[in-house]
Amino acid sequence: PSSDSAKPKAAKKSSKKEDKGAPKAKKPLVGYMLFCKHYREEAKKKDPTGSVTDIAKILGGMWAKVSDKDKTAWKAGKVPK
Repeated sequence: PSSDSAKPKAAKKSSKKEDKGAPKAKKPLVGYMLFCKHYREEAKKKDPTGSVTDIAKILGGMWAKVSDKDKTAWKAGKVPK
């Protein structure tokens, strides 16, 4: 007999993966991302030579100043007036 143990190998479970060629359904943007998309140009005007990180910091500061009422509207996918 061989020195290998006679244990049967575990059968591999077939994992069902999505077809890589199929387009995925896009999720709606969360409130903060909608806000950033809306105000990115304004943030760029504040720091025209700023890096992506600098612009993100400006947008984060702007988001922090938004009222809870307006944040709720952004999160619902609506641009507050």
